[in-house]
Amino acid sequence: MPPKLQKSHPSDRSGEHDITMPPELWSLVFNYLSVGDLCRCCQVCHLWHDLIASLDNTRWKQLYRSYPEWRHPNWPIAAQVEPKSWRGALKEHYQANRIWCEYSKDLDQAQCLYLFRKRRDRKIIHVGSNCEFRNLKDALNNASAFDRIYLHPGTYDEQFMMLSKLPLELVGCGKLGEVVLSASIELQAETARLCNLVIKAPWFTSTIIQSTLGHVQIDNCQFEDGNIEIHSPATCHIRFSKFKHAPIELDSLNISLIENCEFTQSNNSAAVNVWGFPSNDYGWVYRQLLETIQTSLSQYSPDHLKYKSGVSLLPNHISDIGPESRTSGVPESSVSRNSDSNSVVELLNDDHGEYVLYDTDTSEISTDSEESDVEQDSLPDPSVHRLSYLAGQRFTQTKNQELPFQVNVQSQESKQSDKEVRNHGKIKELMEKLRGCVIRNCKIYKCQGGGIMISCHGDVRLYRNDIHECGYGIRCIQFSRVAVWWNLIHHCRTSGIFMRLFSYGVIAGNDIYANGEAGLDIRKQADPIIQNNHIHHGKRSGIVVLGGGKGTICDNDIYVNKEAGIYILYKGCPIVSHNRISNGKAAGIAVNEHGKGTITDNMVTNNQWGGIDIRNGGNPIIKDNWICNGASDGVVIGQGALGRMENNVIHGNFGHGVWIMSTSKPLIHGNQISNNNDAGIAFVAYRENAGHHGNMEAAGNHGNEVEVSEEEEELDKIPSVKVATVEYNSIYHNAGNGICIKGSDLIKIEANAIHGNCGTGLVVDQQPTATVINNSITCNAGSGVAITENSSIDLHGNGIYDNSKHGVVTRGSGRVVCNDIIGNQMAGIQLGRGTTKGFQVLKNRVYSVNDYSISLLSFSHGVVEDNILFSGNYTHQYLHSNSQCVARNNQVIQCEHANYSDTTGDEISSSDTSLDESKKPLPVSHLSPWKLENPPPRPHVTSPKTLPTAPSKHVTTSTRVRNPKSGTSQQGSKLCTIL
Repeated sequence: MPPKLQKSHPSDRSGEHDITMPPELWSLVFNYLSVGDLCRCCQVCHLWHDLIASLDNTRWKQLYRSYPEWRHPNWPIAAQVEPKSWRGALKEHYQANRIWCEYSKDLDQAQCLYLFRKRRDRKIIHVGSNCEFRNLKDALNNASAFDRIYLHPGTYDEQFMMLSKLPLELVGCGKLGEVVLSASIELQAETARLCNLVIKAPWFTSTIIQSTLGHVQIDNCQFEDGNIEIHSPATCHIRFSKFKHAPIELDSLNISLIENCEFTQSNNSAAVNVWGFPSNDYGWVYRQLLETIQTSLSQYSPDHLKYKSGVSLLPNHISDIGPESRTSGVPESSVSRNSDSNSVVELLNDDHGEYVLYDTDTSEISTDSEESDVEQDSLPDPSVHRLSYLAGQRFTQTKNQELPFQVNVQSQESKQSDKEVRNHGKIKELMEKLRGCVIRNCKIYKCQGGGIMISCHGDVRLYRNDIHECGYGIRCIQFSRVAVWWNLIHHCRTSGIFMRLFSYGVIAGNDIYANGEAGLDIRKQADPIIQNNHIHHGKRSGIVVLGGGKGTICDNDIYVNKEAGIYILYKGCPIVSHNRISNGKAAGIAVNEHGKGTITDNMVTNNQWGGIDIRNGGNPIIKDNWICNGASDGVVIGQGALGRMENNVIHGNFGHGVWIMSTSKPLIHGNQISNNNDAGIAFVAYRENAGHHGNMEAAGNHGNEVEVSEEEEELDKIPSVKVATVEYNSIYHNAGNGICIKGSDLIKIEANAIHGNCGTGLVVDQQPTATVINNSITCNAGSGVAITENSSIDLHGNGIYDNSKHGVVTRGSGRVVCNDIIGNQMAGIQLGRGTTKGFQVLKNRVYSVNDYSISLLSFSHGVVEDNILFSGNYTHQYLHSNSQCVARNNQVIQCEHANYSDTTGDEISSSDTSLDESKKPLPVSHLSPWKLENPPPRPHVTSPKTLPTAPSKHVTTSTRVRNPKSGTSQQGSKLCTIL
């Protein structure tokens, strides 16, 4: 609703002379006023102020466009998008056009110029065919300080080195392109301004502008075929200009601002080159530029990085990947209205506008760019390294087909939305230290030499730029510092962002996609904070950390990359936390070639290869991650890999939960491994070919970038486990076996809950001994434990309950000692053909529901001694006539028949040495009830020192122990709780 404009005359208290005018008429009047008149009128009253402010899309837009040297406020990135406020854009131009001459106000440095300026006798000099001067050289010889030189339309082929030691302003008349100047300009004055010119380098030099002193302001110019060099202690403010084959070089500047510029076709070097430690020489313009920068960049703070599901923090233009858009408000600061001179600033600073952000919905993004790619996926992609252990396997899933056992991760994402921004303190501290160059709202494209290069202690802040189709996006090296906020970096020939040689900084809120190599490449002790970025659709990996690179990688969305979402190798050691890594065509996270790092609280889902892939000496810490719904195995560990996996959820993967190859020695501790389409954990004796990974060095010459710091050498000394160890895990409801061991190394399986799997609980098929201690193996569809021929096991202290087949079935060697093997549907222990003479079955408690407690088949060997056998429907022991087993000193407890209701009989114990007892059920009078005690039901497990409490995401498994008196017991069920 427009304001009601009715105001009584101040001299008339009775209100008899009311001045009433419809708002429409006031708007019509205001549409004829100039900028200065509008600013004065807005100070009359609040009603006029609000009404003038409402003319943003009419009069203010018209006034802005009346200046031919002013481009669209959103040029060059989004010239088709209306600015949030035309009035605000007019204010910014008004202030920027005055900065260059603020030097004349400084009484300490230029008292004479201040007096000169007060006389307001600045000359305007015209240069042109019909003007007082026909060439620029003559005009410069007759100019004084702060004079304005107008170049009328035409081509000025001066072909000389223009040296300016006086402050001046050089302006082209007409539209951009009508004034073309061929000259080399060297500025040694305290200040200068160039506007609305096309400037080319002359034939004798490649330098267009060189400034070594003072401040240079460039507005709405175009530079071609030359270099722009600004050296300390000079500063620059470059706006709305185009650079074609004209790179900028900034040397040791303590402050500079490049905004709304376009860079293209810089082939021999980067479009913008920044180097040198920022100087401590704070000139007169430092305060002015710093205020401008702080005002315009106030919205780029860690507080605006709070995670929101499905929303990316992008510049105010639409990415070609993200189809949807939204708006979000970030108000500007207000400026008080004190005087007529500040009225323009006051009026144009009204804060009703909103910054525009755009989001991308990853759920709508297919891993295939077009429908035709579905058929092409059946062919091998030469740019992707295939895992050899998947050779011959082909998952024929359609694009819309869901994987089995899908897990909903939306609830986990929503938990992060209300939390504070991570690394807030580190980011804020770093941003306060940064000085140097600020580049914002610029478009850098088709520069084969690269986008932006920062080196030798340079400082750069990049905001809302669009960098694409360059040799690389951003390269930061040699102790440089960089802040990269809300940029688009895409379709570069190599990496989007490249950091090495102890560089560091903040890379936050960017959209990095479709680059030829890694989205981010971190090497040689570089240590950036990479946070809240969208990194996707890369032609290789999303993020690569190698050669001693570090970094903190958190809260990023990394998806639909052709290689690993995050690739760590050659002693790279980052911290990877709270990322969402999904829909990749390779592994979600790959750790290779002695890579390290800490990987915590990530969501790794729907990746084509393993969710996490560790090989060739990789030694990471993987903790508290969700590894779900992958098209292959959840975790792949191979080729001498190490590492620790703690408290992860590995769920619903199309292959195994964890695939471990020979010579690997991981520690798998406290994980939840469930609902995978094959075994929960599989050990395999598979050795890949030397050339399995293809040309690994092709991705950035990895092999030449390895440096090891003292800190990493200390990490190498940390002791690892001597054998592959699986302990304190919950392995349940997998479509295959719980644990399948077919490797060639010693393995330790301790204190796991192996429950309800569709195959055997534990399969051992290898000659080296597998040590299986204190596990709960229950309710599996196959046997509890199966040992194949020529295999070896040490089975001790386990509880093997309620499995659908045998409790323990063996054809190998080893021993079965002090286990509780109760309630299995078939024989509790079966020794079959191939069991060795040294096989021992000692001190176990065994009961079978529908079969013999111990079954000794033909040609079996071994010793069955000192066991407690519960005899129910069947006799306690079956011995085949061709068996070579020795059974002695076993205690038989005979209990009641399944249909007998009397529970008062006495327990009968006997020493059983006979081998030919009747196979018929025992008489009813000899049966009695019983229970497990002294000791209580196994396993006997205490919490490990490294896991004082069960993790929040871990499922504690309670296993039902079936009572031998099926259906008639008055004692109820017994529970064996593990973890």
